[in-house]
Amino acid sequence: MANQLLPQGRITSVDALRGFTMLWLTSAAEVIRHLPDISGLKFLRVLADQFEHVPWNGMHIYDLIFPMFMFIIGVTLPFSYKKRLDKGSKTELYKHIITRSIVLFALGLITFGYNDPGFEAWGYYAVLQYLAFTYFVSSIIMLNTSVRGVCYWFAGIFLFYFLMMKFYPVPGFGGGIFEKGKNFNDYIAGLVVSNIGIKWKYLLSPFMLSGITTSLLGILAGYWLFSEYTQLKKFKYLLLAGVILICSGLLLSFIFPVIKDVWSSSYVLLSGGISSVMLALFYWFIDIKNYKKWAFIFVVIGLNSITIYTLTFIVNFDNISLILVYGIRENLGVVLNLVISTISAVLQWLFMYYLYKQKIFIKI
Repeated sequence: MANQLLPQGRITSVDALRGFTMLWLTSAAEVIRHLPDISGLKFLRVLADQFEHVPWNGMHIYDLIFPMFMFIIGVTLPFSYKKRLDKGSKTELYKHIITRSIVLFALGLITFGYNDPGFEAWGYYAVLQYLAFTYFVSSIIMLNTSVRGVCYWFAGIFLFYFLMMKFYPVPGFGGGIFEKGKNFNDYIAGLVVSNIGIKWKYLLSPFMLSGITTSLLGILAGYWLFSEYTQLKKFKYLLLAGVILICSGLLLSFIFPVIKDVWSSSYVLLSGGISSVMLALFYWFIDIKNYKKWAFIFVVIGLNSITIYTLTFIVNFDNISLILVYGIRENLGVVLNLVISTISAVLQWLFMYYLYKQKIFIKI
């Protein structure tokens, strides 16, 4: 029944994995953070900590969500653009890319503006702005080169960023320093603040460049996933590529630590590797073994992922949830926040389910 409502030509596992990542980004992580309210069990505290960003070095589960979403966006591009080119000209596709990038950027300004109307904290930068930038550049690269060319662009950008971060002598600190405020990325960000303005601090920082490599990894995975090879071969090589990337990222971390805030090269490899392994596993269970029912909850979100992300900034689901339990809120005691976050997650999913049942798939 679920598959009958899917838009034609889509691979279910890709939509499921996209929905899986967006679920954590919009609601499920908040539920996990409140689990320690139930009990003082150390396990629950450790689990909750995994859904907070690390202060600087290292990577928690929550630090993986955004790059995995970027990776999946890249996965869909080869198939999506091929369909558009079959129906229209390359010029029309360029118009689509430019329009989509502008819309994503504008949505980022709108959604972030609800929390920071004056753009005083992060300026003109948030999740959707970063996604718009990496989507635009990686799309242009893909349309003007081959699979091998995408590999070359990935290697070139990856190496260029690594060399800058590793060897550029930051005044007062030297090269290869990766501490907060002392690395090359933060040095350039400081120059932007001094000469252009604090609102541009992140948008014009070098780490924006590194994010392109995450999208390009997704595109390469997409080329493979939508190729003519057998399903089993696709699974094996996605899994193998993921393991290689993870090992490479861990090795590189000894000379360039895993740091999300600067989108370090080791972070690109590690997050890209885990994303590839996750894609392989979802593909194996959903599309090869045909175990689809368990993934339905994720598919519903995956088909309207940007919609629910934007909506969570515009609609305060927590306030709606509080209204629903207002009469018994005092009886809930320490688990009140857990109950509210859980109801909020359910409400968000029900709205996505409504769109799904109405066959409303908002494409951005």
